[in-house]
Amino acid sequence: MSAVHPRTLIRHAVVVVLKKNPAVIAICGQRIFSNRQDPWDESELPAMGVYQTSETPLETDISPPRDERSLDLSCEVLAQADEKLEDILDAVSLALERDLDLKVIGAELGEADTLLEIKFTGFELGLADDGNRLVGVAIVNFTLDYEMPKVLPEAAEFRQTKTGWDLAGSDPDHIDAKDITTMPGWENP
Repeated sequence: MSAVHPRTLIRHAVVVVLKKNPAVIAICGQRIFSNRQDPWDESELPAMGVYQTSETPLETDISPPRDERSLDLSCEVLAQADEKLEDILDAVSLALERDLDLKVIGAELGEADTLLEIKFTGFELGLADDGNRLVGVAIVNFTLDYEMPKVLPEAAEFRQTKTGWDLAGSDPDHIDAKDITTMPGWENP
């Protein structure tokens, strides 16, 4: 089992998928980061950060309950505020909304794929002013439902087994034969 949290694996898989998307590459190049990389230099714009904002458990009526979670993931695109700003941000948003789907992200996760569902949950557009420049910001939000991998308990070391038989079957409290098997290297208690 991997020591990396599924949130991290999901976020990095989304970045890998986006770095293969021709529409996103045409706008951001390879400037797609798996965090809130900020501030960016003007020469690095447009650029994108992929990060999670929150996570909540999913309600279930299954018993025993599975550890299913809902992860809110944001893809934040920053671009220079000029006459092309809205078009650039809309183009990246469209690529994200169309191409971030369960099969594509699941394929990138491979054996670590525990995704159950991906939903587009909203789009925010705005301007960020860092004092020296005006930067356009688009945040495309998704909710990704996934199941936490099960952590199997480590098996206790098998040292000895004891069995007993009631040969006649008449008295369940009476044992006619016993067998004790001790694994090599362990003494009988």
